[in-house]
Amino acid sequence: MTIPDERTADEPGTRELELLAAVQGGQTLARLDGQVVFVQGGIAGEIVQVEGLSRKRGYLDGAAHSLVRASASRAMPPCPYFGENGRHRGALQAPGSAGLVCGGCQYQHIDYQGQLDLKRTVLRDTLRRVGKIVDPPVGEPEGSPSPFHYRNKATWLVTDEGELAYHEARSHRAVPITECHLLTPPLRAIFDALSSASGEIGLAGMVRSLEARSLPDLDGIDAGTLVLDLAPGTTSHEAEALAEALAECCPAIRTVARRALAAPLGSPDPPAGILYGSPRTEVMVLGERLSLSPTSFFQVNLPVAEALARHVLEQCGLVAGKQALDVYSGVGLFTIPLARQADAVISLELDGGAVADARLSVEAAGLDNATLLQGDAAANLKAILPGTMQCAIVDPPRTGCSPHALRQLARIKAPRLVYVSCDAATLARDLRVLLDFGYELESVRPFDIFPQTAHIESVSSLRLPKKRKVRS
Repeated sequence: MTIPDERTADEPGTRELELLAAVQGGQTLARLDGQVVFVQGGIAGEIVQVEGLSRKRGYLDGAAHSLVRASASRAMPPCPYFGENGRHRGALQAPGSAGLVCGGCQYQHIDYQGQLDLKRTVLRDTLRRVGKIVDPPVGEPEGSPSPFHYRNKATWLVTDEGELAYHEARSHRAVPITECHLLTPPLRAIFDALSSASGEIGLAGMVRSLEARSLPDLDGIDAGTLVLDLAPGTTSHEAEALAEALAECCPAIRTVARRALAAPLGSPDPPAGILYGSPRTEVMVLGERLSLSPTSFFQVNLPVAEALARHVLEQCGLVAGKQALDVYSGVGLFTIPLARQADAVISLELDGGAVADARLSVEAAGLDNATLLQGDAAANLKAILPGTMQCAIVDPPRTGCSPHALRQLARIKAPRLVYVSCDAATLARDLRVLLDFGYELESVRPFDIFPQTAHIESVSSLRLPKKRKVRS
């Protein structure tokens, strides 16, 4: 039976569907009477009962309800807040289960090798479909040494009752939690300490959400950082007293900061206000000291981030005696080791706090051949002359590179271009542009920084043929 075009509400009953393929975002694809159906939950190859079918623009949408034929890759989710279909906890159908489903994970029902295979398939299919790249050279994924307990940073909502919570799947409602299987042991210790002391120190009403991070310092001792999103009207005295109470309840917390108000459009991001402790944490990555302020971005899975950085530097090729470019450079993860090898490095980053961190790290490394520029990437790329860069690294946000930035990169004509991506669709879009400008795609390597989730991180290596001119 074909669902009429005018129907948008949920259809009564269920349909038995075979899941044909995984798609980006954690859903699976099926067909009903020739129509595309996006199913929340299930694994490609399974046959499931799908409920709540509704018509969207050009496709149907539904949730897997129960299994008819299970995949050999199916696993038992360890988390009591996980629901692969976004509606039930644990298995597809969990009789008697109650409560909201956390939206943090999408793949706990798939064994880890199955997750890696799935992400490689999704990445390859997205490059074909969106980027029109024939037979994209997607290699074997670099897996995480720890498929669980890997996250060194998390953000928790604070409910009116003072409970720590995540967002519900596909909504903004809070899901209070008592455990999270993704947190590293040091971060879990911070979570437990804050949960136990929440009522005593008065989190409810004063803190809307908090971001926690725990990384080993230069001595290998875990150092915790909290960034608080305080309720309007909280005074400086109240914030400082709260910060001291938080540090007292968990000795691993070295820094407590309050999130600063948004800066005017086009101005540098304001630093977070330090309420307690040190304004920065120093960590060691690939043998280099990196300075991190509380709100600076840093990868949540340190072992995989190091493997990714090592691969990026290898893909840059020989840069001795040459100049290199690091675009969207953040706190200098690639800039500093690249400057060890190259004659000079130019680093471009919009976030003023990250640039300040990178400058401190460059000074601590004793390097004088790195130029760190703050501002819009495309605007700063205009000043770079064609043919002056041996390689360029680009590590844009999830939205990818702007069309103007891509045009400027093509104009610069770096023989090697390494693109670090956290979104398969925007990567495919941007690779298509770079290929049309004359670059050739040599390899794409997935790095599983986010196990149990649908996020796909990857590194693409491009080369500009010597006898081929870039179309400008």
